[in-house]
Amino acid sequence: MFFCKCVIVRNSQSQRFNTGFAMITDKPSQPEGPMVVRDIRRDTVTIEWKPPADDGGLEISKYSVEKFEKDIGIWTKVADVSKEVDSYCVQRLQEDSEYMFRVFAQNPVGVSEPLQSSPITVKKQEGIRKSSPDAPSSFSSLIFLHFVLRTMPTPDCFISIS
Repeated sequence: MFFCKCVIVRNSQSQRFNTGFAMITDKPSQPEGPMVVRDIRRDTVTIEWKPPADDGGLEISKYSVEKFEKDIGIWTKVADVSKEVDSYCVQRLQEDSEYMFRVFAQNPVGVSEPLQSSPITVKKQEGIRKSSPDAPSSFSSLIFLHFVLRTMPTPDCFISIS
């Protein structure tokens, strides 16, 4: 933001004036919301935001992403991302845990107030088998380095390795 100022200095014998411009800078406003939380999986979520309405007169240099896990009770920095990024996939989350996320914009003057999400709970996705299959109990059809492994006791689990 630019301001024009005119300064007048007077004394009994003369009058002088000068005009100057000043650029006023500040930290940016918070990123625009609402924050969108999507692709909630058993250990990841993706969050999205929009750039701040006011960059404080200087270019945004980066965004900082933090998470709050209710069970722990503290905000933890997850990542710093470039100014071109407007979404982030937060990883290594715990199943059945409640989280909140927040994003800060930063310019050379300072850091904005955060844009914060509503609480979300990371849940196990239905249909995803959490454990790996049992060790192979036999193999057959060994032909030119191609064989088929079968596991016990679940005959529906079939692995082919070439």
